[in-house]
Amino acid sequence: MIPTLIAPVTIDEIKGIIFNAPSSSAPGLDGYTFDFYKATWNITGRQLCDAILSFFTTGFMPRQAKATVITLIPKKPHADGISDYRPISLCNIFYMIISKIIANRMKDIMPLIFHPSQTGFIKDRSISDNSILAMELLGDFS
Repeated sequence: MIPTLIAPVTIDEIKGIIFNAPSSSAPGLDGYTFDFYKATWNITGRQLCDAILSFFTTGFMPRQAKATVITLIPKKPHADGISDYRPISLCNIFYMIISKIIANRMKDIMPLIFHPSQTGFIKDRSISDNSILAMELLGDFS
């Protein structure tokens, strides 16, 4: 599985992530969405790919690209419990693409590394699942 992890990143891999990304994704701190890069691919695509490929060859990411804001979005009006919120991270598209490349390469390996009880690393589970379960159980006993 090592060759899959260390294979050079390709322009097709980057383009696939951009064009398969949801159109309704939240914009990054720079205000640009995946839709912007899809619409301007002929103009911005090469520069974006060069920046991402540069990261994977040098390991350097500009400070502005790493800027992220995390906020909680209520799932329903008048949310009153932690499970009524979902976290959203407003990252720059540059950062999201790099994260997605790494995640795509790791997804087949993760089940071999982590125990099933580590729910934060299991597909379709949330890291908060165990915390919510523990709070519910303790609430029943107090």
